[in-house]
Amino acid sequence: SAGQIYDHSQLLAYEDCLYRFQGTYDYLFPHDADDFLVPLISDQRQLPYYINKHCSNVGTCELLWYQMCPTCGVIRDTGEDGNVTDTLAYHDRCRRATKSVHKIPVTFDVSTHTGHKWAPGYNRAEVPAKDIYVAHIRLF
Repeated sequence: SAGQIYDHSQLLAYEDCLYRFQGTYDYLFPHDADDFLVPLISDQRQLPYYINKHCSNVGTCELLWYQMCPTCGVIRDTGEDGNVTDTLAYHDRCRRATKSVHKIPVTFDVSTHTGHKWAPGYNRAEVPAKDIYVAHIRLF
């Protein structure tokens, strides 16, 4: 089906990034145009903070990924933290998925949501959703 072709192409693109940027960058964060980082530590809005805090000793750092539906309405005004995704009426937090940050020099295989093979001594770890998560904005 068309979806299978797309998924295969997406996986090839992620793998290409992993190997293309060996020696150029330290980390890879493959994500889609409708995925948005939502940092929750008020004075830490940049991804490098979370990488340094959670990802320096692992090959793949998994961020929880929540599907959200802005067309379903909002339940409250946006708070002082500016987190618009927290105001949406629909949060599919039952669907367990991740988006991941990969340490390029030690990661050998990645997919849409996680890593699969690393250098000896490396694996994956999950970043607490109370610190940061990824909002997938789904328009129905």
